[in-house]
Amino acid sequence: MSASIAVRVPVWTLIEASWKGEAIRLAAITRLVHSVAGQCVPIYRNVDLANTMAADPLLPGNQVWRIDTLHELRYILTNAEFSGVHHVGIDLATDPARPGDTFTIRDFLAAMQPAE
Repeated sequence: MSASIAVRVPVWTLIEASWKGEAIRLAAITRLVHSVAGQCVPIYRNVDLANTMAADPLLPGNQVWRIDTLHELRYILTNAEFSGVHHVGIDLATDPARPGDTFTIRDFLAAMQPAE
C-alpha cells in the first residue's frame, strides 16, 4: 500500500463491557468477524457509530473505549497483530449496506498519518 491513510484522533474501539480498568487491557478488545477479512479490530471514527455498535443486540457485552493518540492506536494494533488478528476494520457495522473498510494491520500502520 503506497497511499497514506489520514487518521484523526480520537477514535474508538469496542471492549468487553465487564472491563473497568483505567488502562486498556488488550485481551478485552472485541474482535469482529468480517465476511471477507476474518477477525478484525474494530476502529470507529465517530463515537455515535461506536455507541450504536456497542448497543447492537448482535454484539452483546461490549462498551466503547476511546483512543486518544496515534501512539495508543499503533500499540493496540501492533499487539493485536502479534496475538493473531491481522486486520483492522474501520467503521464496521452489522448493517450489510454499511460494511465499513478493512485493511491488514501491517498496511494500515505503514500508511497511517495524522490528519490535519
